[in-house]
Amino acid sequence: MLSATSLYQVPGFSTVAFHTALGQLLLGIGVTASSPETGLTRMLLAPGRGGQLARVMVLFSVVLSRILGWISEQAEATGIFNDEMALALILSVTVAAVLSLYHPRSGALVRTEVERERLSTLVAATKRAENTFRNVLNAAP
Repeated sequence: MLSATSLYQVPGFSTVAFHTALGQLLLGIGVTASSPETGLTRMLLAPGRGGQLARVMVLFSVVLSRILGWISEQAEATGIFNDEMALALILSVTVAAVLSLYHPRSGALVRTEVERERLSTLVAATKRAENTFRNVLNAAP
């Protein structure tokens, strides 16, 4: 799609066929998905906001990179800008897009973490009060 032979062709070595690359990609996905209770798969399958953020970021990065690559390829073909400008544009837009997507969700994660900490403190205080009350009842004649 991006006509970047340097990404798959190394001087002195042969290229990799598309079906071989696809097979290796599917094998990698299969190995990653084989243990859903650990690592990347656990994060992607998490039901909470963190899992949601991870899934959106993966999808967003794949789609955005393809769209920006196509746009820069078209702009280079028409002579609007050269390779260096295309790379600078892709990087700038990617960073801005990722930050604009990440910022609201990270705020929600921070609020959730603050609420979890507050509730944890309340639970600890409730357990201390329950133990105190239990000790008073046990000490009563």
